[in-house]
Amino acid sequence: MLAELAGVTEHPFPRYSSSPTEAADRDNMAVSEVGRRRGVPEDWPTATGGLKSIQTERWQLIVNDSGTAELYDLVTDPTQVNNLARDSSHVETLAKLRRRLAAEVPDSTPEPRRR
Repeated sequence: MLAELAGVTEHPFPRYSSSPTEAADRDNMAVSEVGRRRGVPEDWPTATGGLKSIQTERWQLIVNDSGTAELYDLVTDPTQVNNLARDSSHVETLAKLRRRLAAEVPDSTPEPRRR
């Protein structure tokens, strides 16, 4: 949307517009990606690897570089305390959001590493 407002016709990123009209077709989804950060406190999530996230009006899925997921219901848990990623009643939601994230950010759905 910013590129459109600025009159930029060639887009450096191979994504679609974020215009309100097109966003409505995608359930008001937001996608983010943060790489590993060096020099940050060890307890920061990005100290050991990157994170990718997709958020809709109801759900937020966060996936780290090892494939471990966090799933939050933003309606019932707006402070994101209760991770639902391992809750069997949310398997379909988790799978759907993983697919959507993979479509938006290539290579974003690694399976969790087996120990």
